Amino acid sequence: MRKLQLLILSLVIFSSVSYADIVVIVNPEAKVDALSEGEVKRIYLSKLKTFPNGGEIVPIDQAKASKIYEAFYTTVVKKSISQISAYWARAVFTGAGMPPKQSEGGSAGVKKLVADNPNLIGYIEKEAVDSSVKVVLTIP
Repeated sequence: MRKLQLLILSLVIFSSVSYADIVVIVNPEAKVDALSEGEVKRIYLSKLKTFPNGGEIVPIDQAKASKIYEAFYTTVVKKSISQISAYWARAVFTGAGMPPKQSEGGSAGVKKLVADNPNLIGYIEKEAVDSSVKVVLTIP
């Protein structure tokens, strides 16, 4: 029984560590060099709709079933998956906002979308970053 408990504990620890390095990315043409965690949270809750330079922001989500989606929302937005689902249900019902569009292509899909559009913002694994996008926030 003790070995089983240790195995479960190590799986929980390693599964939460698997997305320790998430980065928030924008198109290199976006005239923003850095965003705070608070700004990113407000963007993903549809409370901040323009970059500091005035350009429109369109957030892109990872697939809801992905671990990075859960890690991003619990770490940056400070809401569980059920809380964020309830938040968007209320927002849509009251007309206060719409949830971010989802990319089903994982980090590669989000990166391609952001690289092709200067208004998009997304989050991916740090190791997926290349010169096609610019990192504006690293989430430890």
